[in-house]
Amino acid sequence: MKDYASFTDNELMQFIVNKESSAFSELYDRYSQMLINYFYKMLWQDEEKAEDFMQDMFAKIIEKPKQYDTSRNFKTWLFSSANNM
Repeated sequence: MKDYASFTDNELMQFIVNKESSAFSELYDRYSQMLINYFYKMLWQDEEKAEDFMQDMFAKIIEKPKQYDTSRNFKTWLFSSANNM
């Protein structure tokens, strides 16, 4: 079994493309709270909406992981995508 905590975000996205759910869990653990905090500030401090938007963002990653351009920094891509929501 792989220790996904030791992989980079880019490597995790490659695993997600290959349908490795444990890689998704690691990425979720790394970024879910950061995204909630980001959306909370952007959505007039509405915690429920922030959580909904965070879940929508991760749903997009699950549904279309190939949309991520591996030549870009994952965190930059993630927050750019979040900003576009």
